[in-house]
Amino acid sequence: MIGLVKISSHIRWFTFLSWTLIYFISAVISKEVQVPYDESLVVVWFPAGVSIVAFLLSPVRSWPAFLFLFSLVNWYLEPFNVATSVMSMVSAISLLISPLLIASIVRYLAQYQSPLNTIITWIVISAVICAIDNWLSVLLLGSLDEKIILDDFLTSWLADMSGIYFAVAMLLGLVQPQSLKQLNSIKKILLTLCWLMLLAISSWLIFSDQMTGVKGYINYHYGSALNIILACIPIIFIILLILFLQDFGRGIGLLVLGTIVIFYSEQGYGPFFLPGLLREEPLLLAQTYLSVIAIFMLLLSLLAASQVERTSKRASKSLIRYQLFIQEDKIKFDPQIKLITSLPVKSDIHHILKAIEISAHEILKEHWSLVSSYHGMPVSFQLKGLDGEWLNVRDRILITIADKINPMLLGEWEILSKTKVDL
Repeated sequence: MIGLVKISSHIRWFTFLSWTLIYFISAVISKEVQVPYDESLVVVWFPAGVSIVAFLLSPVRSWPAFLFLFSLVNWYLEPFNVATSVMSMVSAISLLISPLLIASIVRYLAQYQSPLNTIITWIVISAVICAIDNWLSVLLLGSLDEKIILDDFLTSWLADMSGIYFAVAMLLGLVQPQSLKQLNSIKKILLTLCWLMLLAISSWLIFSDQMTGVKGYINYHYGSALNIILACIPIIFIILLILFLQDFGRGIGLLVLGTIVIFYSEQGYGPFFLPGLLREEPLLLAQTYLSVIAIFMLLLSLLAASQVERTSKRASKSLIRYQLFIQEDKIKFDPQIKLITSLPVKSDIHHILKAIEISAHEILKEHWSLVSSYHGMPVSFQLKGLDGEWLNVRDRILITIADKINPMLLGEWEILSKTKVDL
């Protein structure tokens, strides 16, 4: 028992330190992307989104520890001055008030709402709370410094919202690597790597300083707007990643795109640096671009997940026909077998038995023979489905073709229900 407590304690502290490191890295990155006319303002504040995800994924009893650790990071990254050290700590803690409120409200409402309503509520609540927080900050600082103006409020408000929308959409995908189980064939793995490489290459070509001649030609003959339209190309590859990996595909896709966009936008490159814009406007456009894509991909992955769930439920209630070639020891299922298990459409019997409970192997071997005493009677067993759950299956032989050259059995599987017993 003591050993279990020690292991649990180690895991808990590893979680705390991991999120603190992620928070620190996101804060350093955010501080590198500053508003050109004011180095005290950042274009995007990713730590707000990181802290929300940490609060959402951890029990409430862990929140004080996260508040303490994240506040230390905020305080450490502020310019140190002994005379203002107390005010710096107060400021560091105040940066976490909005994320804490957002996480608390979303966590409470998620118990009573559908995932779609929860996401929409999160989007609206984040905008409202960030607006109130930044407006109060402007009123307070404005009374101390006359240089604080409305533009600072809009910039800091957009920075908080962008950091929340992008970081939450990305991290909630990256913390769900179970989607990788869907890569159950070499073809899927190669296609996923292909989409990921195309995403990185297209983002690099569009947002870097490469191909300046081509971009200049486009600006001269077709206008600057076409370069912005080209920025939609990476979205296609993120969508393809979502189709293959759902939430994790969204997370890795946003990570790649966001890294490239922020890196080159901070250097002054990309399709948003159009002639005639003010110094801070291209960065605000890039910020809006990432936020809109993050929200869109979050809704899209939710739609994809719900569609897969509906399809799986429909498949689990239907019958799956199969053909058993006795001499070849081969079995061929209807294509919908792939919706509920990781089994291929066509495989040998020994491979199929590996996904079936061991106690049913001998019965099924007898059941799948020409001279079986089970013909006409169903045989029930348990089959391992997707994500490792066990399914109750009833097998029934429909037709026996006793051909001397190619004997065959035609049967069907009826998926009855899931079982809670992990055999």
